[in-house]
Amino acid sequence: MAKQMDAFSAALMADKREIIFAPTVYKFDTFAAMAEEFKLNERDVVLTNEFIYVPFMKDLGLKCQFVFQEKFGAGEPSEEMIQVMYDAIPYDTYDRVIAVGGGAIMDLCKLLGCKR
Repeated sequence: MAKQMDAFSAALMADKREIIFAPTVYKFDTFAAMAEEFKLNERDVVLTNEFIYVPFMKDLGLKCQFVFQEKFGAGEPSEEMIQVMYDAIPYDTYDRVIAVGGGAIMDLCKLLGCKR
């Protein structure tokens, strides 16, 4: 015997509308210009690599929490690497996550954002 769907569920199934979020893309000549525009502060986490941080960010004196991917492991993010990173960055200490780097950095930042 097939179970009947309630009216609310049937209405949801019939509604074929989509919600689309279009990103806004910003371009800056330097990390300093981006940091100034978005007023980076102590409630921001910047996930990057130390070899990018030293020449482009270190001398800016920003109050952000800088997290270096290589401190948690090498290569593609593993579940263990992600968990150690979560434990090192308490979710109540940041409002924004900024990724500066390659694919692994981007993936880790998306996961940190979702964790939040």
